[in-house]
Amino acid sequence: MGISLIIILIAFLSSPLFSQTFRGLNSGSPVSYTSPSGDTYIADRMYSMGNGYGYWGNLCASFGPERETYGSENMDTLYYYRRDGDFSYLFDVDNGYYGVSIHLIERAVHWKDFRVFTVDIEGETVLSHFDIYELIGSDYAIPSRFLVECTDGQINVDFSTDTLASTVSGISVRPVTPDSDPPGQVQGFEVINGYDMNILYWDFNPETDLKGYHVYRRTLAGAWNSLTPDVHFMYHYIDREVVPGLEYEYKITAVDYWDNESPDSPVLSAIPLVQASSELPGYLMEITEENLYLLNVNIYSTEYVDADVTLEGEFFANSGVRYRGWSSREQYKKNYKLNLPSGELYNYRDKINLQSEMRYPSMITDRLGYQSYDLLNLKTPFSGHVNLQRNEEFAGVYFEIEQVDEHFLERVGWSPSGNLYNSEGNLSILPSYEDYMFYYEKVNNQGGDWNDLIEVIQGMNMADSAFLMAFQPSAVAVVSVH
Repeated sequence: MGISLIIILIAFLSSPLFSQTFRGLNSGSPVSYTSPSGDTYIADRMYSMGNGYGYWGNLCASFGPERETYGSENMDTLYYYRRDGDFSYLFDVDNGYYGVSIHLIERAVHWKDFRVFTVDIEGETVLSHFDIYELIGSDYAIPSRFLVECTDGQINVDFSTDTLASTVSGISVRPVTPDSDPPGQVQGFEVINGYDMNILYWDFNPETDLKGYHVYRRTLAGAWNSLTPDVHFMYHYIDREVVPGLEYEYKITAVDYWDNESPDSPVLSAIPLVQASSELPGYLMEITEENLYLLNVNIYSTEYVDADVTLEGEFFANSGVRYRGWSSREQYKKNYKLNLPSGELYNYRDKINLQSEMRYPSMITDRLGYQSYDLLNLKTPFSGHVNLQRNEEFAGVYFEIEQVDEHFLERVGWSPSGNLYNSEGNLSILPSYEDYMFYYEKVNNQGGDWNDLIEVIQGMNMADSAFLMAFQPSAVAVVSVH
């Protein structure tokens, strides 16, 4: 009898549902992760009949870059690693109903049409020709959830690539039981009006059988219409199909796997802003879809793509656009450099530098710095905030900084005969003359030498304070403009 009991116990312990009611994998990661709700996503592993669940197929795992994650339901860490390519995830389970959660985020591409893929669960397509960037851009989490009925003892989740590679950051299955109980009412609902848009957000619902949300809208006294005929996975929504100046009302509901729908959230209203009403200068870039794609093939390129630019109503056809900066090029909201046609100027400038200010939540840090320099009567580049549109769509508030070049020298009354450099260095003494040439690019006087720059740097690094106060090198300016 004792042996029989042991055999029964072993069989029970090895059954799929005993080992875990929740089974999660931290895709591409060598370490496990436990969510705030206590669900453990184990380190990614290959499937075997012995372990009962894991990936099968492509072995390519990726991670990073380490940027802020938005909309992750407080699970940022889960979205750091990912598995890319063509692969499947297999889960050995008892027959029944399961909620399958697939955690997606775009970290590697910077425009639509670069990464497109399809996901099938148990042979049924749940995400068809799916483009994360087109839906939400980069760095935003998509916690997608699907109801699956398993009838053959194994759940198969297949990722197939259309372009580039499929990607996933986490995946899980959880047994669920049919019920008629609706989810709780959506909490924390807020609406912000923006230029040509209304932005909606609310608190995520942690219920384990949640499928997603529905967003409803109406004009005043009109009928309610669903903006999300398919369930909306995220707990924020941007409504761009609006008429600026017209008031809209919104409400949100949560829906579970059984299509039980929660009570309506409170009704909130917002009036999208008219861009022309802004007190900030308005800049517009008009770029073809082909050139937008080319711009994002290599975000570190210094080559311009063709664009038409309008600056405060002044039109400049056949201008150029590229990204600028370094680390900022990986961010969703990137810095731009606009290059006006040869011989044409806008307020003494033929190049327009636009910073996204993503590093500074207040967006006024640089502006305060430049205004402080102005108060000290320093020769300061022009700076100020502008509203930027890309193809008639609001791209954000940007901070413009004047290019320090011969036009700047002319504007502030300085002679262009001195040497002007773009600096990638830190003003420390370098081992060789060639190193100075590499880290300090000449803006003007291309035929001259770098001796004046070397004199300044050596004087700064080797002299005492009294010498520095009396130090009068040849005219030289060192700037850092990318």
